[in-house]
Amino acid sequence: MKRYDKITPEGTMDYLFKECKIRRNAENRVRNLFEDYGYDEVMTTSLEFYDVFSEGVGRVSQNELYTLTDGSGRLITMRPDSTKPIARLFASRLKDFVLPIKLYYSQPVFKRNLSFNRKSDEILQMGIELIGGTGFKSDLEILILGIKSMKELFGNDFFVEIGHMGIIGSILNSFGPFKENAKSAISKKNFPEIDLIASKLGEKGKILKEISRLFGGKEILSQAKSILKDNESFSAVLELEKLYQGLMNEGLQDNILFDLSIVNDYQYYTGLVFRCFVDGVGTEVMSGGRYDSLYGDYGLNIPAIGFAINFNEALEILSKKEIDDLDRKKAVIFSTSNTPVNFDSPMIIDLKEKGYRCIFSLCDSLEDTLNWAEAIKAKLVISIEKNGETKEFTV
Repeated sequence: MKRYDKITPEGTMDYLFKECKIRRNAENRVRNLFEDYGYDEVMTTSLEFYDVFSEGVGRVSQNELYTLTDGSGRLITMRPDSTKPIARLFASRLKDFVLPIKLYYSQPVFKRNLSFNRKSDEILQMGIELIGGTGFKSDLEILILGIKSMKELFGNDFFVEIGHMGIIGSILNSFGPFKENAKSAISKKNFPEIDLIASKLGEKGKILKEISRLFGGKEILSQAKSILKDNESFSAVLELEKLYQGLMNEGLQDNILFDLSIVNDYQYYTGLVFRCFVDGVGTEVMSGGRYDSLYGDYGLNIPAIGFAINFNEALEILSKKEIDDLDRKKAVIFSTSNTPVNFDSPMIIDLKEKGYRCIFSLCDSLEDTLNWAEAIKAKLVISIEKNGETKEFTV
């Protein structure tokens, strides 16, 4: 007996009707934004050799990978993210291009669900990679595009948390054997554990306690400067102040918060980091930052920065909203004769100009057509008689 022939694997789902329209509409708006800023689309293969993810800065745990073998017995995997494959693409086909290169992508990634926090094993990601861009201008452009992407999707119902690995990294690097435990406690905002670790570290522990609780508006940057003593972390705060001023100049400061203890992937990110949450939703819908050491996996000393949008989470949020403008009014056209209706007829053109989506009925009778029109939530049925006259029915 077949047990699984009518369901999808755990962590995957099918999309229907309105969900598809919301998804395509959202993708297109973000795609237009990326292209307006000069980013070109790339697509990488869904299958990558395991070696791409087995070691280095972009390493992914084997437990998280969907692995299989090719016809020659070589180990391959479904891509678990898009950044490392694009780095591989750059190293093999684009390294002679003049830097910086602006790229964007829209493609699914596949990662085993090892925790209860991540709902999907198959996630549509849409994001950008700015390869070869370094410094303030590059960081600011990525932040601007991240914020504008969220505005395209959610209006103003979101907030972006910004941090810097130069701050928390500098603190953690001085903790010796307590480093990993401290990083874990900070990532979970486990303040009792943070306080316990801090009690063992003297003055360093005091800084950890204070920084881990710095979360809020631009005022916390001034507080951070009074706490941090080393040049690396102090310089990182100055970078954040400059970026905030740049966002103010663009009128994009209203959705910004600062969290100076964001750790994200500690080995992956090297500078600016950020993530986005929608109001009332606990799962992040976007994350990104600077990863200047990732291209070293390919022997290249090239800086890079980017972000990825989790469109599974975005779609779940958008699907709960009433979005009427996505669904054009439907007009069903029924002909009592066997003569096909001309798509370019004045009647069809007039209906389209009025905002209708014209759908031709394949039913044998007007009664069946009216029932079908109601089922597909059409607004109007037009019956074309054999003598050419038309009759309108409101559904």
